[in-house]
Amino acid sequence: MAQLWTVYIDDSSDGQKSKYMVAGSLVGDKQRWSVFFKEWRMALDADPAIKHYHGKDLKGLKGPFAQFRDRSKWITEQDGWDAAYRKRDKLRGVIDTSSLIGFGVGVNIPEYNRIRDTHPRAKFFLPKDAFVFVLQSLIYELAKTVQEKINPKARVAFISDDSNRANEYSRIYRDWKRWNPNTAKAMLEISHLDDTKYYGLQAADLAATTVKEVYEQHWKAGKIKEQFPLHSRFWRIANVDEQYMLNVLDNQTLREPEEKAAKVPDVV
Repeated sequence: MAQLWTVYIDDSSDGQKSKYMVAGSLVGDKQRWSVFFKEWRMALDADPAIKHYHGKDLKGLKGPFAQFRDRSKWITEQDGWDAAYRKRDKLRGVIDTSSLIGFGVGVNIPEYNRIRDTHPRAKFFLPKDAFVFVLQSLIYELAKTVQEKINPKARVAFISDDSNRANEYSRIYRDWKRWNPNTAKAMLEISHLDDTKYYGLQAADLAATTVKEVYEQHWKAGKIKEQFPLHSRFWRIANVDEQYMLNVLDNQTLREPEEKAAKVPDVV
């Protein structure tokens, strides 16, 4: 029987979505996720308890994190913020000590757009929206690694949060499977669930935040440092730079749209 591995995935970007786009994910089989879910629940319930984790709630001290504004518990504003981040770090610690596997991808949007505008094959393989390419790249890294390094008979199911991007996630996922039929044999469907109820999605939120922090702090210097939050869990964080994109374009087989374009005679 094929072993089932489940991927929880989330994305993030700079505030204007003009500089970079990233995606992070956590992967595990049934046993790994079962142990993780118990530990995550205990960390949520530990004083000061929160019902669920969401990075945007932490950033604005709202939702479950609104309690950290309570001056009867935290005398100063800074005390409240410090307590909120300690809670975040406790949850991050659950991921760090787990047996889950992390993957991340990030792309520099101006560089992506430049390659897309200048490379002759780019319009056939690089979508207009850099987010689409980020998600496609993460799907590729995950599916390939599970098949080649974990279990060649494994089957992989993807789960994202039920956001306004859910339909887009599904479309990108289906298109990727259609263009990569061999790898797609190991891939099941993608589901979209409520991130306030599913711990894997809450953890993926933290994974995406980690990729974002790595991108902001280290990729600007041209390399990834050995130490960063959750570094022990991440097998790879792919930096989609110029060389990465050129390798992708150079290794693609000819597709029907390209063939049709090649047959159209020049207009004199």
